[in-house]
Amino acid sequence: PPVKIRLPSRYVAATKTSTTAVRASKLHQSQITKRTSSIFRGCMFCIIRVGPSKSTATGAIPGKAPAMATTKSKERSRSTGGRSASAGGMDSASRKATDNSPMDPESGFLDWNPGDIEKMVKQNGGRMMSVTILNALKSDASKHNKEVALAQQTSQQTAIDALTKKPKRPLYVVFWGSNGLPSSQKRQYETIHPQLAPMMKNALVKVIWTTPLWLQTCTTLQKRMSPDRMPMLWKPQAWAQRPLEWRKSVVARRSSSGKDPRPTKLILPRFCVALSGFSETERAALLVLMQDGWNIEVTNDMTPRNTHLVCKEEGSAKYKKAVEWKLRIVSIDWLYHVVQFGYCGEASNSDGCESDFKM
Repeated sequence: PPVKIRLPSRYVAATKTSTTAVRASKLHQSQITKRTSSIFRGCMFCIIRVGPSKSTATGAIPGKAPAMATTKSKERSRSTGGRSASAGGMDSASRKATDNSPMDPESGFLDWNPGDIEKMVKQNGGRMMSVTILNALKSDASKHNKEVALAQQTSQQTAIDALTKKPKRPLYVVFWGSNGLPSSQKRQYETIHPQLAPMMKNALVKVIWTTPLWLQTCTTLQKRMSPDRMPMLWKPQAWAQRPLEWRKSVVARRSSSGKDPRPTKLILPRFCVALSGFSETERAALLVLMQDGWNIEVTNDMTPRNTHLVCKEEGSAKYKKAVEWKLRIVSIDWLYHVVQFGYCGEASNSDGCESDFKM
């Protein structure tokens, strides 16, 4: 009769571990859900939106008229850009202006739905700032000060160093608005804002100012990164982040009745952008800006159908093909310029501003 060979226990354990590892790998490769994502665990968030709207919101500076977007979210198909939708992703329809009227080109800015941002934070392990959390932080700070005083009385230098060097919990302030964030306004928020003021007064947390582009990029890559890595996109600037349609000076026409001129609608050309030479983090940030912010097509592979190539350096295979196909080759500074001034650029040229940043 055939002999049954019994494997040693160490081989059986190794086989079981291997199977478990394979299953865990498949779970990690699948779409991340709110139960598996925790990149913002231990982090607190505060949302500030400043801009004109018919609706109102809480937790804002008096007189600034911040508001939450009220348009309903609509599903839209994502163009292929080598990036899968992460948990809590936001669609472009949720970030449109709150009115149904056309956006005013003089005051338009990249708008996002605060409800979608709050949902994204919670699905990735973060917590929104509240009175309960504020009271808990004050209690922890009081307990920490007592421990430091006790260590100083007993002359325990090691304990004093450990207590004083204890890192503070981060509080991410996700900010966007129509006027940007000048230094004076930033200090005003930290002084009178109902959620930030107690934090700054008691030095309870480490306040980090960010933008919705940073939040979306972190959830896309499933890792928390420093906003200083790409400050032009991830940190609030003195200027507002603009959509493509925004123009500094509006082309106007006067009606036959002699009334005030009305701005004409800007007709944008077709955009089909390819990227070359960027790291994974840089590429993800640019994809979030162009796909989620501007709703334009970005492709992995480059074909004659593309209109632009955003290139980090010359000499790549895509760069040579773009020269052969006579595509518009621009640097990343072009994207930074467009996000500040719109597609027409600072000079409000209706043909675009690619010529100032060509490679």
